Amino acid sequence: MGEEFYVAADGRLLPVSAAVNPYSRPGYTMTHGWMNPDKVVSDIHKAGRRKWGAVEMEIMPGADTEQTCLKQFNWLASHGAKALCLYGWWEPKGQMFAVRDTGAPAAIRRWLSKPSTAPGK
Repeated sequence: MGEEFYVAADGRLLPVSAAVNPYSRPGYTMTHGWMNPDKVVSDIHKAGRRKWGAVEMEIMPGADTEQTCLKQFNWLASHGAKALCLYGWWEPKGQMFAVRDTGAPAAIRRWLSKPSTAPGK
């Protein structure tokens, strides 16, 4: 098919075309450091879709402060993401994908408190 995969070394992600169909809003994994978000968004837009979902996001070490999480949420929303789904709420503290002991909960509260950045806007 000649499509580029967007993952650094993980090897488990599908090309954007697998997420785009006439029956649903496309969704894609958007984990900091694992992929090229500009390329993913560009390909979703090239497929004729402007609204999409970041349907799996892991909060990774090095990008887990309140400020970096808020920056990610704002970037995704400003590039058409209408749904964000954080993976790892059930993970115990200290696990790689644990969310509760990162800056994500505070960033979510700040992000949702601003009407211009809330989902669906």
